[in-house]
Amino acid sequence: MAEPGVYADEHVDGRLLRALERLGWSVVRAADELGEGKSDEAHFARAAEMGLLLLSNDDDMLRIAADWMRRGKGFPGLVYWHPTKYERVGDALRILLSRASSVEKGRGAVFFL
Repeated sequence: MAEPGVYADEHVDGRLLRALERLGWSVVRAADELGEGKSDEAHFARAAEMGLLLLSNDDDMLRIAADWMRRGKGFPGLVYWHPTKYERVGDALRILLSRASSVEKGRGAVFFL
């Protein structure tokens, strides 16, 4: 079974993304996909268009997800955690991996780590 694909916004620590890639996850970096300086809304929409879970530490993505849910727009899901919650990248990785299967992809779920 293939590991999930994720779209990572620019706020996500690169060490976490590299670790996910080493574990077989498909990782699309926001800056690589649309370039720098694009709006959060543009990145959220691109992740949805690509059918990828969005990884983010950006509070604005929570607002955008809530707006999409209110308007009934579907998106694969948002995995969010506050950037200061985990002191070590390994802690965030461990929690993400332990809970990844519970994210309801395709239902517009917002998943908090």
